[in-house]
Amino acid sequence: MELSKAKLDELTAEYKTPGDVEKLFSQMLQHMINRSLEAEMQAHVGHAPHGRSSGNARNGKSRKRVRSAVGDLRIETPRRAGERARGVCHGPAPRPEAGAPSSRRIH
Repeated sequence: MELSKAKLDELTAEYKTPGDVEKLFSQMLQHMINRSLEAEMQAHVGHAPHGRSSGNARNGKSRKRVRSAVGDLRIETPRRAGERARGVCHGPAPRPEAGAPSSRRIH
């Protein structure tokens, strides 16, 4: 979906200085990231939040602060029920032990 120039002008009418516009951009970026994560989870589990489940259930959100070029963003990553119990982890991968062979080959 593309926004018309009139709609964009309406959304940005109150923002007069570059700092105002940067703050708006930061808020929109944060909103769009959170909206994208929610849409991805909805597609994965097959229903909206609080909808009927066929075995894939939601279990709240994980909140993170991410530093970006436009300021700190508060990101809310949706969780599926049982992710922690099944060992699913979205954090960084553990570092390999010193001297262990690498599974990656860089040519």
